Amino acid sequence: MDTNQQVTIESLQQQMGEYTKMTEQLPFGEFSEYYQKLTGFLQSNYHLLNADDLVVAVAICRIVGTNSRMRAVHSDPNKKKFIKIAEKCDFWRDAITARLKTEGVSAEDLAKKEETLFE
Repeated sequence: MDTNQQVTIESLQQQMGEYTKMTEQLPFGEFSEYYQKLTGFLQSNYHLLNADDLVVAVAICRIVGTNSRMRAVHSDPNKKKFIKIAEKCDFWRDAITARLKTEGVSAEDLAKKEETLFE
């Protein structure tokens, strides 16, 4: 991971957009690196994010968590790591969703906004 490059919600969104267009499976090392950038960013910046950025973050957490769960189903040597990644993404997704709800974003609005992010 390039520690000199500032991780932003925009850079995470752009990178996820590239990943969602891929036809091959992302290697574990790169997947894990992206996950670490995501969670590190959320730990440092969660309290600073506005509602639009939170929608992006929750969508990314949903994608990473879902992908991790699917990969954990297969007899992969990284099965336990994928399960932990999925659990941590669920935690962040739930925390962000709860915060958005307190900020007046309904589940329906959140779902509509998420749908269009990575089309």
